[in-house]
Amino acid sequence: MNLKNVMYGLFVMCAMAIVGCKAKSADLIVKKWKATDLSGERMTAMSDSMRKVVLDNITIEFTKDGKYTTASGGSGDNGTYTISDDGKNLTMTSVSGRPAENSTIEDITNSKLVLIEKTSGTKITLEAK
Repeated sequence: MNLKNVMYGLFVMCAMAIVGCKAKSADLIVKKWKATDLSGERMTAMSDSMRKVVLDNITIEFTKDGKYTTASGGSGDNGTYTISDDGKNLTMTSVSGRPAENSTIEDITNSKLVLIEKTSGTKITLEAK
């Protein structure tokens, strides 16, 4: 086997791994999620009772067609989302015209999603609903 074939094989395996990461995140994110924990600098000033109220009311639903809907008590938002090619970054763009929200996907499984909002550093843990 020559070096050209080895290099081509490595390239194909790397490409498949990258596509596989995005496909995994893109497939796993499609469902309704409920917030179970919030942490970060902005959350430290929040009382435990307020934190409970917030957590009891936050849901996010991602659909296969690249759209999302959020609910938080009496308010909500919707728009579109994208996942980076490496499956590690989530961008949510609201239809309301607000700036896009960029988050790192720290963890994603069939039942758990952990996002870290890049601007504020707020970490939100969600469970599949």
